[in-house]
This record gives sequence, C-alpha cells and structure tokens, in this order.
Amino acid sequence: MKLGQIPTFVIAFLLAGQANIAGWQTLPSMAQTASDKDIVAFNTANGKYHARSCLWAKRCTVNCIDISRAEAHRRNGIPCKICNGGE
Repeated sequence: MKLGQIPTFVIAFLLAGQANIAGWQTLPSMAQTASDKDIVAFNTANGKYHARSCLWAKRCTVNCIDISRAEAHRRNGIPCKICNGGE
C-alpha cells in the first residue's frame, strides 16, 4: 500500500503514537522523548534556540522548529542571549 492510499485518520493516529496497526511502529511523541520544559524553539536558519516562552521564539515563525534541548545541542545550537535557551 502506498502512502497516498493510507486513509488520513490512520496517518494521524500513527503520527500521534496512538495506534500500532498490522505491526506498523508508531513514531514517539514529544511527550515520550522529552518533557515540555526541555522543548525549545530552534531556528534552522541561524542555529539559535530559545525557550518557547521567549519573545524571540514567538517572533520566529518561518525557520523555527520545536525540538528537544539535547537535539539543539547536538546540532551545535547557540542559546539565545535573552532567555539563555531556557536553561
């Protein structure tokens, strides 16, 4: 079965980690991999990361992704000078 043939609701359940259908492995949810306070907004353009409550994280809409702080460190991220990356 090709990806385009899988019903949308099945894909949603698999991505949310809610189902294991016919041996398909679910993707781990963020809650399983890191606590909410360990999630940062990482700017893929400049490599800076922010606490999610930081003003600069809220202004970053195009290049920011939510990742764990450990992943931001692995990507050689630079903590924000204002919020210190939530640390």
